[in-house]
Amino acid sequence: MKSDTRRTSIALDDKLVEAGLEATGLKSRRELADLALGELMRHKHKRKKGNLSIKCKVTWDSDTDKKER
Repeated sequence: MKSDTRRTSIALDDKLVEAGLEATGLKSRRELADLALGELMRHKHKRKKGNLSIKCKVTWDSDTDKKER
């Protein structure tokens, strides 16, 4: 698969970029932007497919079920 790249100039929030670089351990703004765009597309794809998972814990008290009958 061929990867197309194009040079572009964008204004980014310096504090947000620094926080992102620190959180991810990435070394460049380019890597951070690529990661962020990739994550956005991954999230959008999951949402479109209905694959978002919800984690929760459910407990069942079988005694309550018997009492209600």
